[in-house]
Amino acid sequence: MRGSTSFIFRLAIILLTCLCVDGFLYAEVLIKDPGTYVVDTAGVMQASDKQQLEGWLRELEQKTTAQVKVLTVQTTEGEDIFSFAQRHAEEWKLGQAGKDNGALIAFALQERRVRIQIGYGLEGVLPDSWAGSLSRGVASQFFKQGKYSQGLLQLTIATANKVADNAQIQLTGIPNIRYRPGDSRSASGWLSGLLFPLFILFGIFNSMTRRRRYQSRWGGGGLMGGMLLGGMLGGMGGRRSHWGGSSSGFGGGFGGGFGGGSLVVVVAPVGSKGESIIE
Repeated sequence: MRGSTSFIFRLAIILLTCLCVDGFLYAEVLIKDPGTYVVDTAGVMQASDKQQLEGWLRELEQKTTAQVKVLTVQTTEGEDIFSFAQRHAEEWKLGQAGKDNGALIAFALQERRVRIQIGYGLEGVLPDSWAGSLSRGVASQFFKQGKYSQGLLQLTIATANKVADNAQIQLTGIPNIRYRPGDSRSASGWLSGLLFPLFILFGIFNSMTRRRRYQSRWGGGGLMGGMLLGGMLGGMGGRRSHWGGSSSGFGGGFGGGFGGGSLVVVVAPVGSKGESIIE
């Protein structure tokens, strides 16, 4: 018992040390909001795809007040995708004042990560489990094959349609692409009991992190906090309900997995007739 307490104490010291050096681990990348809905600084999207998304996302905001934007970068310079997306969502002030109804789809090419960062006002519309499964499915179907523009287009259309359906409105000319999650039970769910002490430590760590900047309506912590929680939940389907978003990798072994069972992504080409269901 004494040895276990000593171990936990040492682990807490390590976490606090990581928190102190967090700001020195990466050169902060800050992309200014140019006022468009698609900010493709990585240069991975086709002009026609960006133009289509600009029109649909503008109409979405006009009809629902919800604001969905896409940001791509070549690299986050070592910053984890969670902190990067959260920081830009805060900086850009996505969503309407008092509603916090914004979402940012962040894509980092070099780190091979994608994340849907969700404001509290849209968490009921875009649950983390839904966003995580969608991003993992699109990453596997498109990003791993280098089809970045097509994948971002499909990912954004599915997100926009989800918001539009909740508001009972139809966006003009947008493809009928919907995402329907399958069985998300994880084969590694039994690990949650073993990770309970780490969750306690993370709770303490997160309460300290919340005193730092970039928190407010988008929630979350800094680099080490995101890495720690991401590592603990990666084998359980990547669900992070209280973090306001979900992310996925799309390189090598495809980080995060599918959360148990198969996730088949079937998407008809944009412009085709009928409804496409991602399932």
